[in-house]
Amino acid sequence: MPKILIIIPAFNEEDSIEETLLQLNNQTNKNFEVTVVNNASTDSTQAIVEKLISRVSYPLSVLFEEKPGPGSARKKAADDALRRDTSILAGTDADCDIDPHWIECIVASLKNPLIHAVAGKQIFSIRRLKKITALTQNKTEKKLIELFSLHNFIVAHTLRKPLLTGTNFGIKSDVYTHTGGFVQLYHKGAPTSGTDWDLGRKLYELGYHTSFTQTENPQDPRRLLWRLTTDRDSLYDKVFNNVRPQDFTERLSGVSDERMLFHLSRMLTFQMLS
Repeated sequence: MPKILIIIPAFNEEDSIEETLLQLNNQTNKNFEVTVVNNASTDSTQAIVEKLISRVSYPLSVLFEEKPGPGSARKKAADDALRRDTSILAGTDADCDIDPHWIECIVASLKNPLIHAVAGKQIFSIRRLKKITALTQNKTEKKLIELFSLHNFIVAHTLRKPLLTGTNFGIKSDVYTHTGGFVQLYHKGAPTSGTDWDLGRKLYELGYHTSFTQTENPQDPRRLLWRLTTDRDSLYDKVFNNVRPQDFTERLSGVSDERMLFHLSRMLTFQMLS
């Protein structure tokens, strides 16, 4: 059986990571390990993960990476896994709802010698969105749910090209090594997201085949929405990671529907053209 490592980067994820790690107990394929990379968190992320080591049904470990950025964190875990003869690298984020058949579907797809990586569609968790916006009970909640439900519908019915996303991917370790792996990206000197899409681009350019997985790991939409309320250049925004949910929803009340739709449509266009 292939040796599988799930990589989860985490920066100040105390509000979400416990739920995500506990959901992994429900995987139908139990042949996996999980490494959480604490990306220099300043909250209780490290303590929460350490507490869960004895509570989850799978091998769980935590590494520390002080260089900021999800690319640095994912590379830390991948490098460690490759030293231990891991055959499949899988990845999700610390704020996702995990499909119980996720690993099973990745393994089944990668048994095909013509498939080198597996990618899932980037959708957002309406359940987590409702949980957050319920704190304020204003009109913003209904509009956000409508917008993200529309986004999820469009992705599910129009996106036909696999795109590697950090929330839902799997890749054969030898293929990962050949691509050069994860590289942290920067924008105006600040670490940014996009290292997952960059790996997908390298797969395509090297002639590797990425297949869709039918499983979905919906992500908490706060990170995306926080970018709609700030003009900061860095997508890896420490302001978001230190904000309380109630502060977050108050900020959203001033964001226009047009701005939200524009950002979502731009992201969809990028996904379909990449």
